Amino acid sequence: MDRRSALKNLTMGLGYSIAAPTIFNVLSSCNAEKESWTPLFLSKEEKHIVTHLADIILPASDTPGALDVNIPQFLDVMYHDIEKKTKSGSF
Repeated sequence: MDRRSALKNLTMGLGYSIAAPTIFNVLSSCNAEKESWTPLFLSKEEKHIVTHLADIILPASDTPGALDVNIPQFLDVMYHDIEKKTKSGSF
């Protein structure tokens, strides 16, 4: 086997395996209820701010907006998965 094609196939496979969970999470969050979610990472005030900021940045028009595709929920899940709490409880 050619070394270049082996490296190409290896990096493509690695990229697909890293991107797949994120893509599946985005697609599964599109089916969730918009108002019934409880934040995993954000506080209630932060949930309110993130929801309104997402609606301001990507409002709904003839195409779906940020709230239509559950961007605040996605951000909350991503921060929950990535960030770690310190011992004092602050971030």
